[in-house]
Amino acid sequence: MPRSYRPYLKRYAGGYERKAAAKGRLLNPRILWGQVVAALPVIIAAGLSPACITTLGLSGLFLGWWCFLNWGYATALGVRKRSARRRSHDRQVAIQSFLICATGIAAGLVGLLDHGLWITQGVPLSVCFAVLALLGYSVFGSSLVDWYYIRPLLDGVVREPPCRSSRQEIWMTVTRRWYRHRSIAELIAVAAIAVSFTALMAAIFVRGHPGIETIVTVVGVPIAVLAGLQAQALETLRRYGIDPPRLWLGDLLQDPEASESAYLIHVTVRGLVLRERNPQTGTWNGLTDVTFDEVAERRYHAEPFAHCQECSQINPECEWSLTLPKGGRRRRFIV
Repeated sequence: MPRSYRPYLKRYAGGYERKAAAKGRLLNPRILWGQVVAALPVIIAAGLSPACITTLGLSGLFLGWWCFLNWGYATALGVRKRSARRRSHDRQVAIQSFLICATGIAAGLVGLLDHGLWITQGVPLSVCFAVLALLGYSVFGSSLVDWYYIRPLLDGVVREPPCRSSRQEIWMTVTRRWYRHRSIAELIAVAAIAVSFTALMAAIFVRGHPGIETIVTVVGVPIAVLAGLQAQALETLRRYGIDPPRLWLGDLLQDPEASESAYLIHVTVRGLVLRERNPQTGTWNGLTDVTFDEVAERRYHAEPFAHCQECSQINPECEWSLTLPKGGRRRRFIV
């Protein structure tokens, strides 16, 4: 084996691949651009099909959802100023939201006014496109909840971050809402994939046989859902439900048996994202994914985190020191 490959193999040995993957947990506009690029083709396809009216309805609902979340963010922000990086990212997210919404409205109007431009006349394939468009809007809309509600709280944009107000009751509420929101979004995604897959199979295999589409749909959806339950995230939901973990964002987790500690920085459907502390040097390592089973095995108990009275950079995206309250008029309706 060439020596040039050995450092890469060593990097992924001993579980380091999980730490590398966890670095992508922090939501940013680059991830949202990927979601937009993935959603646009199916939204256009749904608009240029018999599902054009459904596409218009989904686009309108998404526009209302974005306005509601943006208004809530602007209200929470009040007179507090944002950092230059946050303002730039907010502009990108607004552009992405406008792009995905305008594309759906334009495609739906074109399909509604000129049926000759439809890419399909079949009902099953139209259902497949419509459900995939719903999935695209749902995934991006779920990310907007993270961007406009969760991240401003975690990053100290609208209030003291959890690293400076650990174990306050608000973080129990935020943790519950975040986990339940992600759990419901995961279930919606699986249901949408199941329905779209079944509709696609109906369009491919039973074209021209009246009545069989209904049978395939009724039988195929439960089979597809059961197959999706094999995924790790849904297996976790099956075992733990949509109740949130007993630990809160901003907790300092202590493992008495191993003399280890970690900071709870994120919550996922599969488990927690922690930043572990090196017991020898006292420095904080990178982000690490920990499943709920591993959390139960380690028997963590939570303590208030008190290391950020002077900023310790425990959250690399924290902007508390950059967004202190400033005087001035109240912010506009939309940011």
